[in-house]
Amino acid sequence: MSVKIYVASHIEPEYALPKNYEFILTGGFGIKKCDVEGYITHNSIEGNISKKNKNYSELTAVYTIKQLIEVGAVKEDFVGFVHYRRFFLSSLKYLFYIKLKATIKRRLEFKDISNYIFSDKTIPVFFSEKNIFVAKKTKFNMTLYEQFAMLHDVSDLDKAISQVLDLYPDYSRCILEFKNSKHIYCCNMMIAKTDVFKSYCDWLFPVLFQLELKIELENRNGYQERVFGYISERLFNLWLLYNKENYEIIEMPVARILNAKN
Repeated sequence: MSVKIYVASHIEPEYALPKNYEFILTGGFGIKKCDVEGYITHNSIEGNISKKNKNYSELTAVYTIKQLIEVGAVKEDFVGFVHYRRFFLSSLKYLFYIKLKATIKRRLEFKDISNYIFSDKTIPVFFSEKNIFVAKKTKFNMTLYEQFAMLHDVSDLDKAISQVLDLYPDYSRCILEFKNSKHIYCCNMMIAKTDVFKSYCDWLFPVLFQLELKIELENRNGYQERVFGYISERLFNLWLLYNKENYEIIEMPVARILNAKN
């Protein structure tokens, strides 16, 4: 099995990636530098949503991956999405990573973890058509719904759930379980069979595009204006819950590295 993992970055890349990884440049950098040789940007393909980056955050890169799949540019069996500061680690090398963190008395850089990150050669035994790799779950001492309400305008999530039900009525059977769950798979990070990745995107983006018509975006600060990024994190968990009989969820440890430019 082969895998291609795309790495979203809104700053100019400062390190080289392994061969099965590739940057997608986003934000203002991805727009202004769309002709940078050797890099994909989130406005590389006609019909992109790069102009939504302020509100969609890394999802503009996810949409570009969807487009790349549709035009046949992704040849690998599996496709994944991570961030320039967050990478999946190989489970088999996780203990080495923990030892490294204990040894290095500073925040890690990419060069520190490059030998420990996930690749198609580190755990090939786990690759099957039913596997979806996600970030190790974050557990709450409250429900997912309560946690969202504590950090954001909960009416945004209410509207998102309502929009899901408008488009996909059968999801009503798992909404209560979703709202009452006490964990989340964060960061919009995943690796899945290429057609599964696209299937998720085909489910998610119609919800978000309709939701844009129902959510007021004026007068939001830099944190809250990224509303669709935060909502999609929760909707990803709803999609996984609905499809739990179809796929096997494999939780992966995640390393966060230092970047002075944030």
